[in-house]
Amino acid sequence: MSAEEPREFKFGMTGHRKVLLVFYLLAGLSNAVAGVLHLVLGQAWGMIWLLAACIWGLGTFLLVHATRMPYVRIAADEFVFFRGPMRAPRFIRWDSVRSMRVDDKKVAMTLDSGEALKIHLSAVVEPERQELLDELRRHVGSHIEGD
Repeated sequence: MSAEEPREFKFGMTGHRKVLLVFYLLAGLSNAVAGVLHLVLGQAWGMIWLLAACIWGLGTFLLVHATRMPYVRIAADEFVFFRGPMRAPRFIRWDSVRSMRVDDKKVAMTLDSGEALKIHLSAVVEPERQELLDELRRHVGSHIEGD
């Protein structure tokens, strides 16, 4: 990786996301089947079931989309923290990081403004976790606690 080229670390399909994905798919499919059956039987309120199936389908799409977007993007002068598909990303300069505390589940950073920022390691794809920690340690430098 060159100094100008940003490195992206993606959201992982963790256990709870897999369970949610299966639940969303099953709920959407059952609503769609119920809607079609009610429409075939001549009941117009089957459209409500189809609408519910569309809403579950949208939730499934957003969940899959969230696993394709980056969680953290690291560049030479700043890093970008993407909290989710519906929230604005945070742009944080490396020189504004006062300290960083690392444990098994998260990386907690304290910024110059006094704000605390948590990067949950379980949200990152498993093979990229150590590389993310190495990149954060390299950029933050000597302000690391709990190694």
